[in-house]
Amino acid sequence: MGGETSLAPNLDELLAFAKEELGAKTKLGHTNGTRIPTENLDYANVGFKAWSRDLHYKITGKPKDLIYTNFENAWESGMEMEANIVYVPGFVGLGEIEGLCSFLSGLDDSIPFRISGYIPVPGQPWKRPTNKQIEDAKDAACKYMKNVHASHLTIEEALDLSMRDDRFNVEVLV
Repeated sequence: MGGETSLAPNLDELLAFAKEELGAKTKLGHTNGTRIPTENLDYANVGFKAWSRDLHYKITGKPKDLIYTNFENAWESGMEMEANIVYVPGFVGLGEIEGLCSFLSGLDDSIPFRISGYIPVPGQPWKRPTNKQIEDAKDAACKYMKNVHASHLTIEEALDLSMRDDRFNVEVLV
């Protein structure tokens, strides 16, 4: 958390070492797509903020074209890609999800796409989506995409993922 992974000053060196010296598959699990594709990177999961130009600019302070163009260029270069967006009812709504999915399906409707339900932040006016709203968001995405998933965590579940998924259970072995 904190900072854009694709802008890390030593990223190119780390990717080259992992790929060339270790023979590893290289991934950026979460990026805003500012600097992809990049040499020695095999996979990226890009978190989009919005589809509409004005909302994207309001959220990021930057034009959306760079991120969308980078995603498309990375996909066309053969890089393995995934996409995600945070659904914030009343702010980043269904129209944003449909616009993004329309763009993605123009590349390939099998690109994995995830919708994360907004987790309320103190001092912000937006609420966590209801179960029905998450289902509606998923249905909207499925009009365009074949591989859609959604998560809808409570604050407590976000702080302790083992409440929702036993893959996050911690066991002390020694």
